Amino acid sequence: PLPERDLRELFQHYPSLTEVVWTQEEPKNMGAWSFIEQHLSPILPPGVYLRYVGRPERASPAEGYSSAHVVEQARIVSEALASGSTPVRAGK
Repeated sequence: PLPERDLRELFQHYPSLTEVVWTQEEPKNMGAWSFIEQHLSPILPPGVYLRYVGRPERASPAEGYSSAHVVEQARIVSEALASGSTPVRAGK
């Protein structure tokens, strides 16, 4: 379950909030993103956007090569901490 009431209360403490970033190591189709997108988006304050950062959809969770894993991890962290990227869906 998603603690909606607690999250709504938390959002009130950040009046300048414009974006919430969901970051996960798993590919987009394997982690909690599909649940979070459906349940968190509707409770975001007006004008606050939800953005996904992680691996793209894949058939396997593994990168295959250690060097590719390191590069992808660095990209995920960098993108998660960057602002101004395209939002996935506007909060209601």
